[in-house]
Amino acid sequence: MRLIGAGLLLAAAVVAGAQTRPQTETRLRLQARVLGEGQAVVLLGGGLLGADGWGDVPPVLARTRQVINVQSLAVQYGLEHRALPAGYSIQTEADALGATLDAMGVADVDVIGMSHGAVTSLVFALGSPSRVRTLTLVEPPAFWTLPNHGHDDDGADRMQAFLSAMRDRKVSEADLERFRCLLAECSGGRSPRQAEQWPRWVTYRNSLRSLYTISDYEDDPGRLRTLTMPVLVVGGAQTVSFHRQINAALLRALPRAEALELDAGHDSPVVALEHFMEEWGRFAARARPSAFSTTAVHAQDTASEAAIRAIVASQVVAWSAGDGEAYAEHLAPEASFTNLFGMVMYGKPAFAQRHAEILATFYKGTTKHHAVRRIRFVTPDVALVDIDNEVRGVKTMPGGIVVPADGVLKTQLMEVFVRRDGRWWVEAYHNVDVKPGQ
Repeated sequence: MRLIGAGLLLAAAVVAGAQTRPQTETRLRLQARVLGEGQAVVLLGGGLLGADGWGDVPPVLARTRQVINVQSLAVQYGLEHRALPAGYSIQTEADALGATLDAMGVADVDVIGMSHGAVTSLVFALGSPSRVRTLTLVEPPAFWTLPNHGHDDDGADRMQAFLSAMRDRKVSEADLERFRCLLAECSGGRSPRQAEQWPRWVTYRNSLRSLYTISDYEDDPGRLRTLTMPVLVVGGAQTVSFHRQINAALLRALPRAEALELDAGHDSPVVALEHFMEEWGRFAARARPSAFSTTAVHAQDTASEAAIRAIVASQVVAWSAGDGEAYAEHLAPEASFTNLFGMVMYGKPAFAQRHAEILATFYKGTTKHHAVRRIRFVTPDVALVDIDNEVRGVKTMPGGIVVPADGVLKTQLMEVFVRRDGRWWVEAYHNVDVKPGQ
């Protein structure tokens, strides 16, 4: 591991120089640990542990990348029992990230943020989109993306009330326990105090005093549509409802977003490390420019690809909500549909009815994951979309379909998109079962 700056880490320092903000001649920087070589990827951790909450993600990622694991000002100042910088906000963290990259001479990066760090990552991308090659958001508590700032949801409202109450106070162990419970870690009578990580969480608990800035942050959700970089929105299968809602809002709004669900809770990349690294590697590979994109006769149009990816992402949201009508929203009126049982149907009404039926019976309560393998534009108005499809939480299936022991049913899905009057429609939907072991 290369260490940047004095001591063990690059201290949160005041740095004079480039890109000076109005009304100040100095900029804060973040502590940073650097591992590996190659294209730079920045990690921004959660609100409690920050850079120390990634588990084995940094060393595994450093096998192929230069990893810049930054510590938030919130966590650093909490550990040092220092008052937060004057006027501290989420924007303060985003600006400090920019200053850190400037000091290191890093122009653009892949950014992976988790929880509080994901909010900082999103704000950084909105302010400096040209510096972000890809953006990975792991359950950001971006309450501003929800109607009424999320206060209509009981869980989101209670979390925001708790975070506001932590403003500049001395955080107790009882506060820490309450925080973990609000992240759904107290079900079945469990207490976070019984967790192996509890002593470590206690050490870092002062970080919570800064998280009121998450609830305070306001922005226009419409700005999300200006972000044209590929975005991976990650969630845990056992996470709380409001994080599911926020992830769904991001998938609807971000033009090039795709979803990844991991079999874990809030800190899913740490728990489901192998699955996360495999899927993130595929995501990063898909995001790389290809020779085809610049030399083919019908080059892929960025706006068209973004629109198609948004539709594919909306299908994930609709399925996981058990809404067959919403799942059929983008199907063309006369579309053809072949399912994994070999049934062939025609027309949007039949498609919607069939999906309403299966989501109310053997697929009830399941969640879907779509990983777009390829988008090929046959003409500027016709695209073939190959999708690695997973349905998770399956317990039983009719028609002789074998359910794997892990309850994850895998299929290869091909959708044919056709653009008419400026809108993309699914004209064909062909789903093929992947047999266990393939």
